[in-house]
Amino acid sequence: STVSDSHVNIPLSATNIEDATALTFNDIKSLVFDSEKRLFVLDGVNIYKFDVDAVLTQNPAIRNVGRFLLTTIGGTGTNIYEKDTFGNPISLRIGKHDKLYILDKKFKGFKIYDNNLNWISTAAKKVDFQSTNGTVVDLAVDTVTEYCYVLTDTGTVFEYDNNDKLVDTHTLDDRLMTDEAFKKMTFSKVDTD
Repeated sequence: STVSDSHVNIPLSATNIEDATALTFNDIKSLVFDSEKRLFVLDGVNIYKFDVDAVLTQNPAIRNVGRFLLTTIGGTGTNIYEKDTFGNPISLRIGKHDKLYILDKKFKGFKIYDNNLNWISTAAKKVDFQSTNGTVVDLAVDTVTEYCYVLTDTGTVFEYDNNDKLVDTHTLDDRLMTDEAFKKMTFSKVDTD
């Protein structure tokens, strides 16, 4: 394989499922790994789950076995309550027990799935999201408490408990330059020592 600042070229064979089925990505918005090193890709309105173990190993005996598409969900829906479709999903996060959280900007809410992409719940948050002058841009999940945090481009953070109820609204106090906006939210581990 070859690597440059903006491109990675990896020679592929047609023995992989995504190559054999001509799977292509057009609008990758988010990538996450679960605890089993399964890769989840949010591309457009679709979510793909891949087994990439063989790609991550240097063992030549199994290196060409993997990169298999395990399952997928998605498509364009008409409302937040359709379990396996989306309006404009923009963020994908892994929570406690490898639950997958997907923020839907168009339908103003988030959905939760197990790590096999089976629907668990939907949190419609239209009223909450319309209470700010910002647009939702990202989602973060506390993997201990399962609290969910939704960030807007103006710095408002909505905090939801593990039952998807609004607990608090925070405003980030960070002076932005003209035309700057908040885009991502990331948790770091807390050192209790």
